[in-house]
Amino acid sequence: MCLIVGLGNPGKKYERTRHNVGFLVLDELANLTEGKFKTKKDLACSAAEVKITNRKAELIKPTTFMNLSGEAVIRAAKFWHVSKNKITIIVDDVNLPLGQIRVRESGSAGGHNGLKSIIERLGTENIRRVRIGVGRAENPEVPLDKWVLGEWNKTEWKAIVEATREVAKKIFNGEIKIG
Repeated sequence: MCLIVGLGNPGKKYERTRHNVGFLVLDELANLTEGKFKTKKDLACSAAEVKITNRKAELIKPTTFMNLSGEAVIRAAKFWHVSKNKITIIVDDVNLPLGQIRVRESGSAGGHNGLKSIIERLGTENIRRVRIGVGRAENPEVPLDKWVLGEWNKTEWKAIVEATREVAKKIFNGEIKIG
């Protein structure tokens, strides 16, 4: 058993924002695996049980909002008895160009509050993460929080849909290790 955690913010208001890339990937994975998300209030997430490369996995969308994502991850890991090395986090990254994908086995939060929360709650930086670039605003005066909580324009949306589908397919096909 492993956990695949897509970071984002719950609710319609945030569905098409840059910060919700992790949720978009999990939606694609659920489509590929015929997984159905169910609300798990006691775990502070929505979860879908799926099989990926003949392994049981739980797709986790925290409902805690981004900055408290670690709470949902620690609850899910304890509930399903999943060790830290079997957790994969999917997250947006403003330091990568739009649509670029980077997989790392460990590292700092890189300024991402969702990752920071998870690292603090799990007590380690040794957490596999798949980062998907959302780029930065062309205008440097746009505050970072406004940028990541902003919605995509049509061109960006097309690029991010392609990137999220690519990540989902690579996870589904075993090209991106999940634990």
